[in-house]
Amino acid sequence: MKTGKIPPEILKKTVYPFLGTKRNEVLVHSGFGEDCCVIDFGDYVAVASSDPITGADTEGGYLSVFVSCNDVAACGAKPIGVLITLLLPVGSTEDRLHHIMESIDRA
Repeated sequence: MKTGKIPPEILKKTVYPFLGTKRNEVLVHSGFGEDCCVIDFGDYVAVASSDPITGADTEGGYLSVFVSCNDVAACGAKPIGVLITLLLPVGSTEDRLHHIMESIDRA
């Protein structure tokens, strides 16, 4: 496979059959074109999104907040927080990590 997004035909065959049991409280599940999931908690629902940022060398942290918040807002929900996963290349410096975290905080 090439680097980047997994093609839809491979997702359908190799990934989607192994996503576990579909639960009734999950109103929007993983699928093609779905940027968020929606989980019913009874009195309210939660909309969650996770999106990788690639190719953004200087403002990846800042952009990661906006991309995820935009996905949630596009579903009609108000973003109230973000989950950040940082994967840094080998040899990254503490200064680089500091810059990323600073840009996340600024966003």
